[in-house]
Amino acid sequence: MKEVILQSKNIKEPLEKGKIDIVVLSKRLEAYRFEKEELNNKKELLNNLQLELSDLKWRHEVLYQRFIAIEAERDEYQNKVRAAMYESQQKNYLKNAILDKQIINTINKRDVHNATINELLVGEKIDSKTVTMIQTKLKNIGHEKQVIIREIEKEISQVKQDRQKLRKDCQSILSDSFL
Repeated sequence: MKEVILQSKNIKEPLEKGKIDIVVLSKRLEAYRFEKEELNNKKELLNNLQLELSDLKWRHEVLYQRFIAIEAERDEYQNKVRAAMYESQQKNYLKNAILDKQIINTINKRDVHNATINELLVGEKIDSKTVTMIQTKLKNIGHEKQVIIREIEKEISQVKQDRQKLRKDCQSILSDSFL
């Protein structure tokens, strides 16, 4: 019987050791399967992220091309606005110069006309009542011309104000387009 017990013990020990090895290997197998599943999930996630990255690169390229086109369009509009401002300023300066010249010519003509009339009246020896009446008429005409000159000056002032407003508006447009 001792032999049987010893034989049983000799058989039992490797069997128990085998059972323990089976449990350990089963746990390792389970851990391996878990890691394999995790690795597959990570690979799938990586593939999805790579697809998303390529999609984002494509979108970035499209947006960048759109940005370049819009930037070129902005530059074109800025150049047009600057050209329009320059042209407007040139026209306003020319208009102001013409109006200033008209005022100076009108004043010079009035002065020459008054001097000529005074010389004629003195040379003709017209009585003082007639001279007074003529001078009153001339003053009225001079007054009317002064009114015309003031209107022209008002027009000049209005043109200058319009030019300033246009310049401010254009500068505002330019500054808005830079933002």
